[in-house]
Amino acid sequence: MGVPIGTICIFDEVPRDLPEDESEALALIARQIVDVLELRRITRELGESNEQLENFAAQVAHDLRNPLTALTGYIELAADVPEVAGLPAASRALARAESVADRMSGMIARLLDYARVGGAPIRRTAIEVEPLVASAMEDLRSAGEDNGAEVTVEASVPVNADPTLLGVLLQNLVGNAVKFSGIGGRLPEVVVSVGTVAAGVRIVVDDNGPGVPPAERELVLEPLERGSNADAPGFGIGLATCRRIVESHGGRLGIDDSPLGGARVWVVLPSA
Repeated sequence: MGVPIGTICIFDEVPRDLPEDESEALALIARQIVDVLELRRITRELGESNEQLENFAAQVAHDLRNPLTALTGYIELAADVPEVAGLPAASRALARAESVADRMSGMIARLLDYARVGGAPIRRTAIEVEPLVASAMEDLRSAGEDNGAEVTVEASVPVNADPTLLGVLLQNLVGNAVKFSGIGGRLPEVVVSVGTVAAGVRIVVDDNGPGVPPAERELVLEPLERGSNADAPGFGIGLATCRRIVESHGGRLGIDDSPLGGARVWVVLPSA
């Protein structure tokens, strides 16, 4: 700031003093030119940042897809073993594992597209929340991370959003609620509610966990930030991902106190 980068000149046919109003107009033009140059610089840096993000996302997707493909192959092989095929419980478990692997593969592909363009075009459709919450809980149970949680869904309206991204959003919010509510052996209680508000549709996830102190509610929405609840496993990426998904829909996300005694994470998504 304050470093000269050029000169604006005005030419006339005869020498004269520049009136004050014209001098102010010239200064305004100069500031606007500086703003345009600064915008170009920021745009260039964002382009470079997006390229780095795309390369990083592509590498991560590659590293995830390889073991996932191998896992899916082993599941298919196990399902074809006659001894396993004759056991209904084992067949159901393998079918459930294959479903989870397919869902994860879809998420990887969609989130890779999302990262490539800094936010892929949102494919909105009307989605019922209850099946997505059920899928999230099924994934947690399969991984032994449900902590015996009791999850209630009170959804009076569908949500107009991208199906895959909404699934990732709910998986993170419900997973966080279950994880943090289970700290110290507490039986998690989680309520997911959906209703209309003036700005669109509001999704609320309440839990009976330790909550989030007011001073940390913005902090925990940043990548790799976990706040003071560091006893639960995790890397501090889930809520940052949630906020990015919500903002890509033109919505808002926040954290309040829950009537259940823990945290309330709310999301407002516009109707269109």
